[in-house]
Amino acid sequence: MARTTTSPSSGPRNSPPRPLTPSWPLASPRSRPTLRAKEDTINGELIGVQGHPVDMGGYFHPDTAKTGAAMRPSATLNAIIDTL
Repeated sequence: MARTTTSPSSGPRNSPPRPLTPSWPLASPRSRPTLRAKEDTINGELIGVQGHPVDMGGYFHPDTAKTGAAMRPSATLNAIIDTL
């Protein structure tokens, strides 16, 4: 008899991996029109910050404000998220 082990994320070893798609909608229905209308602006803001070094205020103890600003660089997207 073949022995299989399970892990919380992948199930039995002999089974295919679970899909990476979330089970919840990625955006609420009321935010979708806003996201579509602002898509070019949001993409421009996100692409514009790529490839530049970021000062996070330290490696082991990063500054929360600096890290938060670096991780949420799109003011347009942040405003939409904050309304949800």
